[in-house]
Amino acid sequence: MQLTMEDLKLCRTLASEAKEILDMIEEIRAISECVTLSSSPTGGAYGPSDKVGNGAAKSLDFQKSREETAAKFLDHVETVDSAIGRLQDSYQRRVLRLRYIRGLSWEAVQAVMNYSESRAYAIHATAIENLGIRETQE
Repeated sequence: MQLTMEDLKLCRTLASEAKEILDMIEEIRAISECVTLSSSPTGGAYGPSDKVGNGAAKSLDFQKSREETAAKFLDHVETVDSAIGRLQDSYQRRVLRLRYIRGLSWEAVQAVMNYSESRAYAIHATAIENLGIRETQE
């Protein structure tokens, strides 16, 4: 797969969204467990237990849907990461992974790498060129 700047930008967005989705799934799972554990077979103050069961089933359907979406997002991220991994220079790989896989701001990339702004941009530009990507305005 020949990467484009759009692929890299999408990867940044998807990585962030996938993490949010997985966090949401964990919250839903925890809530579902609490509701299931607190329900009784005969119902309770909040209505019959089949409402709890229906709610739990809908929660599981939502969870499965979100997991599938997150998996698609992560597939794209893995494809981009694999392409980045083919770069020979470890500094170029690290700058691109920090920026596009981890989704860090330029300021954060510079801080992590202990680089000046111009040095971080220069490494990025070289990495983009080595991947055969035509750089557009970000």
